Amino acid sequence: MATFNKTIFALAFLIFAIVLGNVIRVNAVGIAYTDFLCPQRQIIMYAGEERSISLWLQNAHEVDERVRIKVVDNGGGILSFNEGDYSVSAKTYDKEIKVNLKIPENAALGTKYNMALGFMNVQNGEVGGIGLTTMMNVNICAQVGEYVPALSPETGINTTYIITGIVALIVLILIIWFIFRKKKK
Repeated sequence: MATFNKTIFALAFLIFAIVLGNVIRVNAVGIAYTDFLCPQRQIIMYAGEERSISLWLQNAHEVDERVRIKVVDNGGGILSFNEGDYSVSAKTYDKEIKVNLKIPENAALGTKYNMALGFMNVQNGEVGGIGLTTMMNVNICAQVGEYVPALSPETGINTTYIITGIVALIVLILIIWFIFRKKKK
């Protein structure tokens, strides 16, 4: 009798899971970024610098998705972004969105700015079933660093020429050494 009850329960659970699996749809769009990881790897910017960073929306589903993006924390006016709904096509892994950062001219060295964008999936208006959606924040951290101008190619020393010259000199010395060695024999 106990085995029969377990079988009935397992069968009822299986039917429930199948029905629930056909009724529930989970919407989710992924966000990929490589420039920063808060707080371990902050974006280093200098006072007065403006920069755009890229985030990539990803949709691994078979249907198009919409995601609503809002500025949660603009870091005191540092971050600017066009809030709104963005469409992400099915099987898309590289829909780029740009986030603009602008550090004030008078920012002190070492000042840290914490910003956040909120991402929420938006229902597509499908009728029936139960729709689950996801919401998450992406934190962006920036720190004011010291401005160090990069060397331009004209003013920098090209190490390729130096290495090539040293190798050519060594080869020339070896050739001369072999010639004198053969003449002595």
